[in-house]
Order: sequence, then C-alpha cells, then structure tokens
Amino acid sequence: MKLHQIINLRGWHQRKLTVGYGTRDKTVLKQTGRGKVYFLAKSYDKDVGELRSEVCASNIGRLFGFPVQKTWLCKIPQHKSLGLRHPIGVLIQLDVRRQKDTRRGQFREDLLHGADLISLVDRKFAAVKNLKEKRKIYTLGLAVKAIRNYVAKHRGSELLWEQFFELLVFDALIGGTDRHYYNWGVLEKADSGKFLRLAPAFDNGVSLLWKMEQYRPQFVSLRSRDFAKRAEAMFKKPAAGKYTLFEVLEALYQVEEYQKSNLAQRVLDRISKISDARIKYAILHNVPQDADFVTGKGELEVVCLYVQVRLEILKQTLSKLAGI
Repeated sequence: MKLHQIINLRGWHQRKLTVGYGTRDKTVLKQTGRGKVYFLAKSYDKDVGELRSEVCASNIGRLFGFPVQKTWLCKIPQHKSLGLRHPIGVLIQLDVRRQKDTRRGQFREDLLHGADLISLVDRKFAAVKNLKEKRKIYTLGLAVKAIRNYVAKHRGSELLWEQFFELLVFDALIGGTDRHYYNWGVLEKADSGKFLRLAPAFDNGVSLLWKMEQYRPQFVSLRSRDFAKRAEAMFKKPAAGKYTLFEVLEALYQVEEYQKSNLAQRVLDRISKISDARIKYAILHNVPQDADFVTGKGELEVVCLYVQVRLEILKQTLSKLAGI
C-alpha cells in the first residue's frame, strides 16, 4: 500500500485482539484471513482533525528518524459491525506479530504501558482507579523513577533512556500534548519478558493543530513562535502546573543518566539535516487531499509551517542542552 492512498477496508478481517487504551474506537484487522501483518483501524473521538494529525505525525516522524508506525487514512464502510462510530479513520500497521507458541489472542511482543511501569514504583499512583485523577499526579519524576526501576531489573535496557528522550523530542516537534501514561510503553518478548525497545510513538492524533478551525487563527494572528511555545506536556511540575513540550526536555536532561551523554547533540545533528522543502514534500506528497478528512492543501500547508516553526525552537532547545 502506498502512503498517499486512502485505504478502503471493505472485506478486511477483524481479529479479536485487544490493543491499548484511550477514548478513540479501535479494532485489530488483517487484510486477508491468512495475512501475517496486523493493523489497527481507529476512528476519531472529538475532531476529525485527529485523523489528519495522526497521518501527518507518522510522516514527520519517519522523515526525522523517530520510531513511528506507518499510518494511512482509511474508509470503513462496515464501521458499525466493527464497533466503530465513524465511517472514516486511520489504519496503523502494528509492529507486532503472532507466533505459534503463544496462546491464542496473544502477540509475540507484550506492551507494558507507562502506567504499568509507574504502578510498580508508586503505590499511590497504582491505587488510583479514576484515569482523570491519575493524570493529576502524573509527573516527570514518576516516569523517571519507573524507567530507572525497569532498567535496573532488565539487562540491556539502558537504551531506554535515549529512546524516551527521543520520544519527548518527537512530541516537541509535532506539538503532541497527549503523551499520558497509556500513550507510551516498553515492548518485551511475550515468552521471556526480555526487553526489546521502547514502543514506537503511538496515538499522535492530538498534535499538529488537530483542531484546525480553533488553532489556525491563533497560530496566524499571534506571533507563531509564541503560539508554538505554549503547547504543554502531560507531565505535572513538582510544584504546580505543567511543563511546556520544550521545558520538559530541559527537565528530563537534568536527570543523572543523561549527565555524561551527548544525546542532545546527536539528535540536533540529525534533525538539522532536514530542510523545509523535505518537510513540505513529506506532508503534501504523502497525505491525500480529501474534503472528508479535512486534508486540503490549505490545511496541509499550515501543518508544514507549524512543523517548521516548532523545529526552529527545538533546535534552540537542543543547542542549549548540548552546551552550544
């Protein structure tokens, strides 16, 4: 399937497998009954712009070298029988497989969400059942404590520190403000629990001016850099309020595991190679222009400009962390 296609899911095969949390309807599909590749079909929750942002974020992530899943816009004529609210959505290729020696309904890889990791090190967080209440106590310090605990107990997982930092760099680039404890996690081998990697960035729909009608006038009328700087991360500050997406990078980089690292410099060197022309090509060429998905040329050009503005601020932030 080509990235600039809108995929029609008529005739695709549903699989009774549970993947993830969240408010958006979703289901696991295969293109054929005997297919080996699994996909997640997902509709939108509050705004159709979530679909545009999901696909744009996937293209931007691949362009800049961040681990993301391939994503397409899709039409779902059988959406009601699949338990989905809307006839349009996104189709996401899952980086997991089934294998014969795992029990039925289980993937080869297990995903441990951030919430699972944090619950191992914080009883208060684990005890809170209401998701909104959990968000009130979700701090960067808890995430760091959870990662530190995991790395201490899993050989070869030290790479998790770099991967988590890059995930938050990606959020800063796309203006992703929904990286809560169920929107990141660690992949392990299902049969042994061996660490594999941080899961690719997923659930990226709340990003890239997803509420276009509301955000575009603010982005244009205000100084664009000021608007871009305001986007907040999900992590609470120790005292009160939330970090912005750029502030949280600075706070994370103060953790001792990064003290002797040149990670900020390496990421800066990589993203600095991407020109504005390549950003425009990745969005305007790979994202289909369709009125149903609100992906007209005008909307996509604003997304490109938004990425360009955020990229310049991100470069400055990483330069500061690298001591340049």
